[in-house]
Amino acid sequence: MVYASAVLREVPGCVFVATNLDHADVMPGGRMMPGTGGIVSAVEVASGRQAVNVGKGGAWLLPFLCSYFGLDPAATAIVGDRLDTDIALGTAGGLVTILPLTGVTQMTDLRSAKQEDLPMFVIPSVAALAGLPSLQN
Repeated sequence: MVYASAVLREVPGCVFVATNLDHADVMPGGRMMPGTGGIVSAVEVASGRQAVNVGKGGAWLLPFLCSYFGLDPAATAIVGDRLDTDIALGTAGGLVTILPLTGVTQMTDLRSAKQEDLPMFVIPSVAALAGLPSLQN
């Protein structure tokens, strides 16, 4: 982080790109660890620069993907385990939103979320999309 913040402050034209702003990621056993977003925030503060998010949540990603692949957003689904990135991206873009309960977001999170932040569909795992049984831990 020291090197990154120094380069961002001292090298003219240096671009600061973030691949995602996820605040946390799931580890085995359901424990959480800091995600990329925490590191990005630390470098932003240290460098005085704002990152351009090119991943989920970035303003350009969904229009680019729909244009590049010729997708109709209303006939396209996004499957993701995060309300704050995957589902938010799909909702903002008019996609069908599907959340598997095998990742970051759990049923307790859904119960406390605002109605407008909820996915259209909740499934036990991505295996359900293919009609496969979910593996139990």
